[in-house]
Amino acid sequence: MTTLLILADDLTGALDTGVQIAQLQVNTQVRLYAGPDTLRSAEEAEVLVIDTESRHLPPERAAELVSGLVREAAAQGVPYLYKKTDSVLRGNVGAELMAAAQAAGVRPLPFVPAWPENGRTTRGGIHYVDGVPVAQSSFAADVLDPIRSSRIDEILTSTAPCRSRVVEADSSVWPDDGDVLIFDAQTGGQVDRIAEALCRRGMARLTAGCARLLQSLAPHIAQDLPVRAASPVCADGPGRILLACGSLSPVSLSQTAYARRQLGYVPVAPDGDPSSGEASQIPSSAHILLRSTRAETGEEVQRYLETIPPSRRVQQARYTAECMARRVQEIADRAAVDTLIIFGGDTLAAVIRRMGIQSLQPVAQPAKGVVLCQVEYRGRSLRLITKSGGFGGENLVEIIQTALTPAPDLSKSSTCKKE
Repeated sequence: MTTLLILADDLTGALDTGVQIAQLQVNTQVRLYAGPDTLRSAEEAEVLVIDTESRHLPPERAAELVSGLVREAAAQGVPYLYKKTDSVLRGNVGAELMAAAQAAGVRPLPFVPAWPENGRTTRGGIHYVDGVPVAQSSFAADVLDPIRSSRIDEILTSTAPCRSRVVEADSSVWPDDGDVLIFDAQTGGQVDRIAEALCRRGMARLTAGCARLLQSLAPHIAQDLPVRAASPVCADGPGRILLACGSLSPVSLSQTAYARRQLGYVPVAPDGDPSSGEASQIPSSAHILLRSTRAETGEEVQRYLETIPPSRRVQQARYTAECMARRVQEIADRAAVDTLIIFGGDTLAAVIRRMGIQSLQPVAQPAKGVVLCQVEYRGRSLRLITKSGGFGGENLVEIIQTALTPAPDLSKSSTCKKE
């Protein structure tokens, strides 16, 4: 029976959150929403994460999906529910929080949007990215979900009526009125203490936030769950890698540029044009790169976006994701790929659908904001590594490769012999 149900609005976020408890060796599955029976079809998972793919839907439809799943979970007796939100509050945050709270009969809903170790902090009900109010950060120019306000209460009410109250960091006085309690947090320790207090006060049944709060809640929830054997998915190293970047985040683009210049990743032709009707020309190199655009800087991305009317950007993004997915499957089939690294949640969801992958098993975090999964594809096991658009330094791909490379077994080598 499922003990914890996590609902996320995109696939990279679903994996970010699921891995927080999976790395405690708890049986965790991540699935795309496939209708009302999605929850029932995975009852064997102790922890089930469902990606509703609702970030770009109209708020009413997003709320309907979340409400239906929460009601189904309640009917099945699932004891813990977690509504995962984007770490910079993109999407239908208010609509989905209110839908979950109303369906579960929880009021007020505890909401901790901070992930301090990744630069996401909350102070006075205002959300920051690396010390900058989120509406003044690069996410203000997000292609599909530009952030217009740094005030969390305004972000919530932009998609649904919502009365929220702010709880100051380390405060022991929590209001009991309102619909949502927004918790300030500037350090990981503060998030940990909020999680402990939620469990102590009996308020952990339905909680919300990005992946960081679930990281703090996971040990409390997992303590009575069975433990599975650790999976040796990296025992033989990364093998041949396909790095596919459908994200237009300047952070992701700089990471792929570094992989090309410094690590020898060779682009697949036609490079930067996944919608081309030409067959892919796959290089013979060990590590190959598939890009949705050749742009490598924020300025180049902006010039590219200026060629697409704002009214068509969502449609164009979906079309590009589908074209990327077709290319990824073609290359995976032809090039004996062992490891897929995919940047961008929309691209990842399209790849999973295209390749017919039913379930993803998160295993570990090679780096902050990065998730290593194991998936089954056409009778063989693949490593799948995912990352949301805005995380990581320029050399992130190098860090991932290092994490996938097993340390040498020094016990099997000898530099000298006794006579």
